[in-house]
Amino acid sequence: MVTEDEEDAGVSLAMSKLFTVEERIPLLLIHGILHLLGHDHETEEDWQLMTTRENYVMEQFYRRYTQESVVKSERSKLTAK
Repeated sequence: MVTEDEEDAGVSLAMSKLFTVEERIPLLLIHGILHLLGHDHETEEDWQLMTTRENYVMEQFYRRYTQESVVKSERSKLTAK
């Protein structure tokens, strides 16, 4: 039987191998905020809902982040001339 601590350690190890630190920090922040808003992942249904919300927020975060990076890059090109 796997204890909750062993399961958490397994998730942490998997995250460290599958995601870079730059990818993990926003994901953990969003995960924590969802918990503060009342979401949980005790059941399969809860887990599905929470990961769906995490994925949606991450997509929005990266979409905005990359768009802002492109805009800043284009602005710096214009001001460099």
